[in-house]
Amino acid sequence: MKTVFLYFNKVNNSVQVTVPDHQLEEWDELAEENDMSRSMFVRACVEAGRRQLAELEPTESESNSKELESDIINVVSENNGISADNLVAEVTEPIEEEIYKKIEKLDGEGRLAYSPRKGGYVVK
Repeated sequence: MKTVFLYFNKVNNSVQVTVPDHQLEEWDELAEENDMSRSMFVRACVEAGRRQLAELEPTESESNSKELESDIINVVSENNGISADNLVAEVTEPIEEEIYKKIEKLDGEGRLAYSPRKGGYVVK
């Protein structure tokens, strides 16, 4: 099996790839079947691969959701059972201080203000 080498040319935005003969023949056949040049075919394959990889990566919300589920299981397990109110308090405690710091920061920047009439913070 041949080693694949990549060469990048920044002057004309080209990439040179060395592949085995049989792979190049297969690419050429597929390109021809799709009425594409070899370059067009390779670009299309790279972009399709990038889209597939992006779909496989968990989104931040999915990642956060998994972490939250894990935190819930750990708290319940550590306490050998726990009420719903205590569970919520335990799981949210680590971010509570961070939230208060952000509120103080936003208030100091003049982006939030405390309104006694509203009974809480408002956006300035």
